[in-house]
Amino acid sequence: MPPRQYGTAAAALTAVQVNRCDALVLDVPIVASQKKTKPSAYGPVAGQILTHEQYGAVLQKGSKLKPSVDRAIRALTANGTIGKLQKKWFNLNFSKVPILK
Repeated sequence: MPPRQYGTAAAALTAVQVNRCDALVLDVPIVASQKKTKPSAYGPVAGQILTHEQYGAVLQKGSKLKPSVDRAIRALTANGTIGKLQKKWFNLNFSKVPILK
């Protein structure tokens, strides 16, 4: 069966929930958030596709705060705080989700 496309994440998640599809490729934070909300409605998060996306903060162009914010984000990632926050708010530390190849 060919892959299906859904117009919204909500429609795709509903398709999984009602067994119209067996698997879903979607952003890990969205999947984790939905799974935390309805843990019995979905199976396990099997893995993630490495996209090299990065998280950050929005500042005014040319802001003198940028180097400090960049350092803080790197430090929070390195010391495990970001992972702990992901676990707390999404019930999943994204760095623990296997990378699919």
